[in-house]
Amino acid sequence: PCADLDAVSAVTPKFGLQFQALDWLRLRTSYAEGFALPEGFTKYAPGVQSLDPNRFSQWEVGARAVLGAFEFDIAAYRARSSEEFRTVVPGEFENFGATRRRGVEGSVTWRPVDAFSLQAVYGYADSEILQNADVALLGNRVAGVPVNTGTLIASWYASDALRLDATVRHTGAYWKDGAHTAQTDSYQVVDLGASYAFATLRPIRLYADIDNVGDKVYAASAGLTTIAAGAPRTFRIGVQVGF
Repeated sequence: PCADLDAVSAVTPKFGLQFQALDWLRLRTSYAEGFALPEGFTKYAPGVQSLDPNRFSQWEVGARAVLGAFEFDIAAYRARSSEEFRTVVPGEFENFGATRRRGVEGSVTWRPVDAFSLQAVYGYADSEILQNADVALLGNRVAGVPVNTGTLIASWYASDALRLDATVRHTGAYWKDGAHTAQTDSYQVVDLGASYAFATLRPIRLYADIDNVGDKVYAASAGLTTIAAGAPRTFRIGVQVGF
C-alpha cells in the first residue's frame, strides 16, 4: 500500500524594491529564495524521504529607461542552487551538489508610432558547477544552459481590431553533459501570428498562429543519450472570450 509522503517545510523569503530616479528612469532590485523536490517518481523512492529540498537563491538589479520612441530594459542576476540531489547507488540518495548562474538580460523596444513596435531581447548566461561528486566537473558550465539567447518581435496593429506579429527566436549552443563531451547546435525559429478583437459587449478575440514556420528540425533539450525534439510547424486557431 502507498503511504503519505513526509511533510516538507521551507522558509523562502522574497523582496523587491523599485525607485523612480527620474521621470524616464526606474531602478529596481530583488532577492528571492525557493526550493524544489526531486523530479518525477524519484520523490517517492524510500531513500529520498530524509533528504532536504534543493535550495535556490537569486539576486537581481535592473533599470528601465524610456527615451522618446525607445524603451530600454536591462537586468543583471546571480543565482545559486545548493543541496542538489545525487544518486549514490541505485536506491540511495544524498544532498550533494551546487551550481552558480549569473548573467545579463536586456531589451530594446522601438515604437515610432502607436500601431507598430519592434523589440529585441538578448540574454547572456554564465554558469558553473561549484560542487559535484566528480571533482573533474568543478568549474565546468552547467549542462543544458545556453550561453546566448535572443528574440526579435515585430508587432503591427493594421487596424484597431487587427494585430499581426512576427517573432524570431535564437537559442545558442549548450553542453549536453557536465563533462563537456558533446555540444548541441544553435538554432533559430520563426513564428507568425494574427489576431482580431471584436467590438462586442464581452471581449472576444480570434487568433491564428503558425509556430516554427520554416519547419525547423531542432532539439528543444538534449543529453548524451536523450533528445527532446522541438515542435514541428504547428498551426493553431482559437477564440478567447472574456467574462
